[in-house]
Amino acid sequence: SSTSSGITFSVTGDFNQTGGTISQTGTGAHTINFTGTTPKAVTLNGTNTGIINYTVNNGNGNGIAITGTMNINAGATFTSSIASNPVTSGSLVYSATGNLAYVSAQGAQTMGSEWPATNGPAKVTVNNTATAPANTFTMTGSRTLSGANSLALTNGVIVLENNDLTLDVTATMASATFNATRMI
Repeated sequence: SSTSSGITFSVTGDFNQTGGTISQTGTGAHTINFTGTTPKAVTLNGTNTGIINYTVNNGNGNGIAITGTMNINAGATFTSSIASNPVTSGSLVYSATGNLAYVSAQGAQTMGSEWPATNGPAKVTVNNTATAPANTFTMTGSRTLSGANSLALTNGVIVLENNDLTLDVTATMASATFNATRMI
Protein backbone atom coordinates (compact mmCIF):
# COMPACT_ATOMS: atom_id res chain seq x y z
CA SER A 1 0.00 0.00 0.00
CA SER A 2 1.04 3.64 -0.14
CA THR A 3 0.71 6.99 1.53
CA SER A 4 1.67 10.44 0.33
CA SER A 5 4.72 10.50 2.63
CA GLY A 6 5.91 6.93 2.10
CA ILE A 7 6.32 4.11 4.58
CA THR A 8 9.44 2.81 6.33
CA PHE A 9 9.21 -0.87 7.18
CA SER A 10 11.90 -2.02 9.62
CA VAL A 11 12.89 -5.69 9.47
CA THR A 12 14.75 -7.00 12.52
CA GLY A 13 14.68 -10.69 11.52
CA ASP A 14 14.64 -12.61 8.28
CA PHE A 15 12.41 -11.32 5.45
CA ASN A 16 10.40 -13.76 3.33
CA GLN A 17 8.28 -12.37 0.48
CA THR A 18 6.70 -15.58 -0.83
CA GLY A 19 4.49 -13.83 -3.38
CA GLY A 20 2.29 -10.81 -3.89
CA THR A 21 3.28 -7.25 -4.63
CA ILE A 22 4.86 -4.51 -2.56
CA SER A 23 3.81 -1.34 -4.33
CA GLN A 24 4.26 2.40 -4.05
CA THR A 25 1.80 4.52 -5.97
CA GLY A 26 1.71 7.77 -3.97
CA THR A 27 4.25 10.57 -3.99
CA GLY A 28 6.49 9.28 -1.19
CA ALA A 29 9.00 6.47 -1.59
CA HIS A 30 8.76 3.39 0.61
CA THR A 31 11.79 2.00 2.44
CA ILE A 32 12.48 -1.51 3.66
CA ASN A 33 15.13 -1.11 6.38
CA PHE A 34 17.03 -4.26 7.39
CA THR A 35 18.14 -3.49 10.94
CA GLY A 36 19.17 -5.29 14.09
CA THR A 37 22.35 -7.04 15.16
CA THR A 38 22.35 -10.33 13.21
CA PRO A 39 22.74 -11.28 9.54
CA LYS A 40 19.45 -11.44 7.62
CA ALA A 41 18.16 -13.99 5.14
CA VAL A 42 16.09 -12.12 2.54
CA THR A 43 13.84 -14.13 0.20
CA LEU A 44 12.18 -12.24 -2.65
CA ASN A 45 9.67 -14.26 -4.68
CA GLY A 46 7.11 -11.52 -5.25
CA THR A 47 6.94 -8.29 -7.21
CA ASN A 48 7.87 -4.76 -6.19
CA THR A 49 6.54 -1.75 -8.08
CA GLY A 50 7.21 1.95 -7.72
CA ILE A 51 9.96 3.50 -5.61
CA ILE A 52 10.91 0.89 -3.03
CA ASN A 53 14.21 1.77 -1.32
CA TYR A 54 16.23 -0.83 0.57
CA THR A 55 18.60 0.00 3.44
CA VAL A 56 20.98 -2.40 5.17
CA ASN A 57 21.56 -0.97 8.63
CA ASN A 58 22.43 -4.06 10.69
CA GLY A 59 24.75 -3.49 13.60
CA ASN A 60 28.08 -5.26 13.91
CA GLY A 61 28.66 -5.14 10.14
CA ASN A 62 26.14 -7.88 9.37
CA GLY A 63 24.91 -7.95 5.79
CA ILE A 64 22.00 -9.65 4.09
CA ALA A 65 21.93 -12.89 2.07
CA ILE A 66 19.43 -12.66 -0.79
CA THR A 67 17.50 -15.54 -2.33
CA GLY A 68 15.79 -14.43 -5.54
CA THR A 69 16.52 -11.06 -7.11
CA MET A 70 16.27 -7.67 -5.44
CA ASN A 71 15.09 -5.20 -8.08
CA ILE A 72 16.03 -1.57 -7.55
CA ASN A 73 13.26 0.18 -9.47
CA ALA A 74 13.36 3.54 -11.26
CA GLY A 75 14.22 6.30 -8.80
CA ALA A 76 14.85 3.86 -5.94
CA THR A 77 18.09 3.49 -3.94
CA PHE A 78 19.86 0.60 -2.25
CA THR A 79 21.75 2.03 0.75
CA SER A 80 24.47 0.38 2.81
CA SER A 81 24.79 2.01 6.21
CA ILE A 82 27.08 -0.61 7.74
CA ALA A 83 30.78 -1.21 7.98
CA SER A 84 31.78 -4.25 5.94
CA ASN A 85 29.90 -5.99 3.12
CA PRO A 86 26.13 -5.23 2.92
CA VAL A 87 25.13 -8.08 0.59
CA THR A 88 26.94 -11.34 1.30
CA SER A 89 25.18 -13.35 -1.43
CA GLY A 90 22.43 -13.03 -3.99
CA SER A 91 21.75 -10.59 -6.78
CA LEU A 92 20.49 -7.09 -7.35
CA VAL A 93 19.30 -5.69 -10.67
CA TYR A 94 19.03 -1.93 -11.10
CA SER A 95 16.65 -0.15 -13.45
CA ALA A 96 18.16 2.49 -15.74
CA THR A 97 17.69 5.06 -12.94
CA GLY A 98 18.21 2.88 -9.85
CA ASN A 99 20.84 4.14 -7.38
CA LEU A 100 23.37 2.78 -4.89
CA ALA A 101 24.64 4.60 -1.79
CA TYR A 102 27.34 3.78 0.74
CA VAL A 103 26.54 6.00 3.73
CA SER A 104 28.20 5.22 7.04
CA ALA A 105 29.91 6.64 10.08
CA GLN A 106 30.66 3.13 11.41
CA GLY A 107 33.89 2.40 9.57
CA ALA A 108 35.37 0.81 6.47
CA GLN A 109 32.91 -0.45 3.86
CA THR A 110 33.46 -3.16 1.24
CA MET A 111 31.71 -3.71 -2.08
CA GLY A 112 29.63 -6.90 -2.22
CA SER A 113 26.90 -8.28 -4.46
CA GLU A 114 24.98 -4.99 -4.25
CA TRP A 115 27.06 -3.56 -7.13
CA PRO A 116 26.81 -6.07 -9.98
CA ALA A 117 29.13 -5.92 -12.98
CA THR A 118 26.06 -5.79 -15.30
CA ASN A 119 22.68 -4.15 -14.73
CA GLY A 120 24.34 -1.96 -12.11
CA PRO A 121 23.30 1.37 -10.64
CA ALA A 122 22.89 4.62 -12.57
CA LYS A 123 24.47 6.58 -9.71
CA VAL A 124 26.80 5.60 -6.87
CA THR A 125 27.16 7.80 -3.79
CA VAL A 126 29.99 7.34 -1.28
CA ASN A 127 29.56 9.24 2.00
CA ASN A 128 31.66 7.55 4.67
CA THR A 129 32.14 9.97 7.55
CA ALA A 130 34.07 7.61 9.85
CA THR A 131 37.37 8.89 11.20
CA ALA A 132 40.37 8.20 8.95
CA PRO A 133 41.72 5.65 8.26
CA ALA A 134 38.36 3.87 8.71
CA ASN A 135 36.59 6.14 6.19
CA THR A 136 37.25 3.82 3.25
CA PHE A 137 35.14 2.09 0.63
CA THR A 138 37.04 -0.83 -0.91
CA MET A 139 36.15 -2.09 -4.37
CA THR A 140 36.33 -5.85 -4.89
CA GLY A 141 35.83 -5.74 -8.67
CA SER A 142 36.18 -3.35 -11.59
CA ARG A 143 33.11 -1.29 -12.52
CA THR A 144 32.10 1.29 -15.14
CA LEU A 145 29.75 4.23 -14.58
CA SER A 146 28.14 6.39 -17.23
CA GLY A 147 25.87 9.41 -17.30
CA ALA A 148 25.65 12.75 -15.56
CA ASN A 149 26.49 12.71 -11.84
CA SER A 150 27.03 8.95 -11.93
CA LEU A 151 29.53 9.18 -9.05
CA ALA A 152 28.99 11.35 -6.00
CA LEU A 153 31.92 11.34 -3.59
CA THR A 154 30.74 13.31 -0.57
CA ASN A 155 33.11 11.90 2.06
CA GLY A 156 35.45 8.95 2.18
CA VAL A 157 38.28 7.32 0.33
CA ILE A 158 37.58 4.92 -2.54
CA VAL A 159 40.19 2.15 -2.46
CA LEU A 160 40.55 0.50 -5.86
CA GLU A 161 43.11 -2.17 -4.89
CA ASN A 162 43.72 -4.08 -8.18
CA ASN A 163 40.45 -2.90 -9.74
CA ASP A 164 39.38 -0.12 -12.08
CA LEU A 165 36.65 2.44 -11.61
CA THR A 166 35.93 3.72 -15.09
CA LEU A 167 33.85 6.81 -15.79
CA ASP A 168 32.95 6.59 -19.48
CA VAL A 169 32.81 9.59 -21.83
CA THR A 170 29.25 10.48 -20.71
CA ALA A 171 30.01 10.25 -16.98
CA THR A 172 30.43 13.14 -14.60
CA MET A 173 31.34 13.20 -10.96
CA ALA A 174 29.63 15.26 -8.29
CA SER A 175 32.21 15.98 -5.62
CA ALA A 176 33.76 18.76 -3.66
CA THR A 177 37.51 19.31 -3.93
CA PHE A 178 39.59 16.22 -3.25
CA ASN A 179 41.42 16.25 0.07
CA ALA A 180 42.75 13.83 2.70
CA THR A 181 39.25 12.57 3.56
CA ARG A 182 37.72 12.68 0.06
CA MET A 183 39.72 10.94 -2.68
CA ILE A 184 40.06 7.94 -4.97
